[in-house]
Amino acid sequence: MFAYDIRATGGWTDASPQTGESTSTQKGTLVLASLPSGTTMPLIVFHQHTGYEIPTSAIEQPFIVSPEPRAEDVSISLDAEYVTDRIKDIFGLSISRLAQLLGVSRTAVYNWRNGEKLTERNLARLADLNDTADLFENENIEVTGLLMKRPFTQGNSLLDLLANGEFIYEPSKKLIAQIKQEAKERTGLASRLRGRTLPRIDTSIDLE
Repeated sequence: MFAYDIRATGGWTDASPQTGESTSTQKGTLVLASLPSGTTMPLIVFHQHTGYEIPTSAIEQPFIVSPEPRAEDVSISLDAEYVTDRIKDIFGLSISRLAQLLGVSRTAVYNWRNGEKLTERNLARLADLNDTADLFENENIEVTGLLMKRPFTQGNSLLDLLANGEFIYEPSKKLIAQIKQEAKERTGLASRLRGRTLPRIDTSIDLE
């Protein structure tokens, strides 16, 4: 077993061999494991140059590892007034239509806009719509009424998914991919037709 002088440095671990085997400083990465209790602990340090495994007991203390937050511990915060306005601008959904799709009253939506706390489910759905709006904006795709009604996944449209209480962020990626593929095919077809000479139509022919 080799003895190492180990120091945690900027997210890396510097390991300097004490046996005289090498004068170069070895670099390694720290591999973490999440436990059922929600804590995270270092498992082992792998070294790129030597391949030696260093037991975590050799790491100087204190060695603090911050646990990654679990999904259920992550809170969502949003400005309901801003988000509902944005949903109207991007998706063309009025307050009444949005309320209908979310299964709540118009009064509930107006109360959210005035600062009333949302349920976790409604908060998550508004956040999903807001993220989906980012998706379409980033791809420079205008969301028209026809697009909202277009069947694209198992016969369902975005409006169908919303009415069924589903999230639309991931399905929208599929819709965007379809739109981009169709645009690519149209561009290719136009390019091929551009080089063709269309036959001249003789309008002097007597059809009688």
